[in-house]
Amino acid sequence: MEKFDVVIIGSGPGASSCAYPLKKSGLRVAVIERRLFGGTCPNDGCDPKKVLLAPLEAQAAGEALVDFGVKVAGEVDFSQAAAFKKSFTDPVSKNTKKGFNAAGIKTFFGQANFLDAHTILVDKEKIEAEKFIIATGAHSNLPKFPGSEFLKTSTDFLALEKLPKKIIIIGAGYIAFELAHLAAGFGSEVTILNRSSQALKGFDSKLADEYIALFKKNQGQYLVDIDVEKIVEKDGRFLVTGGDFSGQADFVLSATGRPANTDLGLEKAGVTFNKKGIVVNEFLQTNQPHIFALGDVLDKKQAKLTPVSSFEGNYIAQFLLGHSEPIAYPAIPTVLFAREKLAQVGTVAADSKIINMTHWYTAARIKEEKALVKLSFNADKTLLGAAVLSRNAEELINFFAIAIDEKWTSETLAKKIFAYPTIASDLDYFLQ
Repeated sequence: MEKFDVVIIGSGPGASSCAYPLKKSGLRVAVIERRLFGGTCPNDGCDPKKVLLAPLEAQAAGEALVDFGVKVAGEVDFSQAAAFKKSFTDPVSKNTKKGFNAAGIKTFFGQANFLDAHTILVDKEKIEAEKFIIATGAHSNLPKFPGSEFLKTSTDFLALEKLPKKIIIIGAGYIAFELAHLAAGFGSEVTILNRSSQALKGFDSKLADEYIALFKKNQGQYLVDIDVEKIVEKDGRFLVTGGDFSGQADFVLSATGRPANTDLGLEKAGVTFNKKGIVVNEFLQTNQPHIFALGDVLDKKQAKLTPVSSFEGNYIAQFLLGHSEPIAYPAIPTVLFAREKLAQVGTVAADSKIINMTHWYTAARIKEEKALVKLSFNADKTLLGAAVLSRNAEELINFFAIAIDEKWTSETLAKKIFAYPTIASDLDYFLQ
């Protein structure tokens, strides 16, 4: 039986951000992975999604400027984009494992299960450690109803080499809309089915409504109050029914949430968890002080995003190396990556005023169809939260996150010089 100072279960960005500094400090470290080294984001999550988005961004930019300097907007090809995506994803697992091993971090492949609070079993091999870090992430949710075995996941979608002609997506979170945008942009007929009237939870409802209106106009069909009851397969196609809805598709995708990967025999280790994930304290310790957890496997209020996992992994490494302060999260920006991006950071009051910047120079020069910003301020006029709907939202939201953390005011901006004309040079108009 091998013994380690620290064993990390999972190999995604959160695991990497703690494994390397711990190994560098002289500890004996091991990483266990049961699927693909590198985790979801670089293999079949956020990274490949954005690679596929790149041709659609180029096409959208061209379409907006037809008759304004562009003669003909570009055509896109999904098969070529999928091959381009594979050039990024195919090397990830091999290179991640190679990186761990080159640093002296031992790697194991297989399902990890706790035998007790200090011992785990990986396939048939027992491993013992002084400390454990659980970084197992989450997985796609597949609801149960007749025919649900025909449902596909985001992983299946991102593995496609040829795009189905007609796609039905069940769910109305940001992943559902991101994948719907990709499918529609490359030519599929797309329908999103939402079992309620609430969509894009976590984003400002008014800007979410504006985004959905643009989606319905430019990308696909969006239907509310549809609770799917059955899927029937016939000749390779699928009939989806629920309530008054009945529709056929070549591909039916479930995007109804991502439950935490807690199938680790946590009961044998005495670790507390629930349906939302593993419970930790302000030091990311479970109720077993030597067992830590991070990332999407946690039951937490913070957004379950890749940079948050990396932040938590770095925190655990520093804690184990002597840092004693509780974790303090900065402002965390969230972005829906599509033709028009929807982004949010901090707390945005429902009654905050919406700033229409569609005709501002920054948006007008690229002929944005709609560009909206919604801001909330503290009593001292520092920024509390921001929501953005724009093709430039992913860049602007990062500036707003810094403004929140650093408590920027108009006086702060008066002491800075940004390149002009850029997104940053608009900040003075937002924060005055």
